[in-house]
Amino acid sequence: MKASWNPMMRGTALGAFFGILPGAGPTIASFSAYTLEKKVSKNSANFGKGAIEGVASPEAANNSASQCEFIPTPLIGLSVKLLTVPYRLLFPAIMVFMAIGVYSVNNNPFDVHLALLFGVLGCVFIKLKCEPAPLILAVVLGPLMEENLRHALLISRGDASVFVTRPISAGFLIATVLLLLVMSLPAMRRKREDVLEEVGGEGAIART
Repeated sequence: MKASWNPMMRGTALGAFFGILPGAGPTIASFSAYTLEKKVSKNSANFGKGAIEGVASPEAANNSASQCEFIPTPLIGLSVKLLTVPYRLLFPAIMVFMAIGVYSVNNNPFDVHLALLFGVLGCVFIKLKCEPAPLILAVVLGPLMEENLRHALLISRGDASVFVTRPISAGFLIATVLLLLVMSLPAMRRKREDVLEEVGGEGAIART
């Protein structure tokens, strides 16, 4: 308790701050509290090796933020007034909090640059009218797929044919191919009908 007291107080204050902010949540508060304790601790080398400060502060921040998240709900009228803030002021504030949240995860400036890069990429996707849902699924499920692919290849001693020779994996692959075909056939049919309509319209104009 003696070693945890000050980290708990700092974590509680930091969690209350992030909890009051709409949309921040306890996750950002926990990571920020851990980063703060690692910065102010005299024994930062012990972090990641069981330092009690690295546990007490993030947990206090998590609990504090979870409770303080109720504050924006009685203050919903004030939150709505944030929409009246001029965009030239709101945008820089959003960028600052975004940079703080991204930096606090790994304490690495490269993560901030990476987030900005993906923000630009997101703008390009919006201009191209690309759906964001498949990209989000790929980010969430991609590491899990890579890990299990690696395990499967280790078990099969590098033989990739195991995915088509084993009935369960082969069945899932066949189902995936069939699902892709079922999803793409209506779009192909509509495109074919559009082409036929265009050809028919041009033929009618040529006859007249």
